[in-house]
Amino acid sequence: MSLVVRCDTCGGTIVYDAAREAPCCLFCGSTSLEREVAADDTIPKPYAALTGRVDAASADQQFRQWASASWWTPSALRNSAIQLQAIFLPTW
Repeated sequence: MSLVVRCDTCGGTIVYDAAREAPCCLFCGSTSLEREVAADDTIPKPYAALTGRVDAASADQQFRQWASASWWTPSALRNSAIQLQAIFLPTW
């Protein structure tokens, strides 16, 4: 279930999928968020979209290359599995 939440720190509004991990503000990184309304009915429908397609193998290869570029990268991050998910990021 998707929720629309507002950041208490910067006032930014994000759409958060409650089935996934804890929400975090995309604008300032704060985790102090307040629920506004159910997003299923209130998300504006886009009239155009830019598509970006990355296959899972290419994304995994690029992530592994980035994660192994520095010895400061924690081993838990280097060994973590990646998941691809499309997002809707509205801009004005």
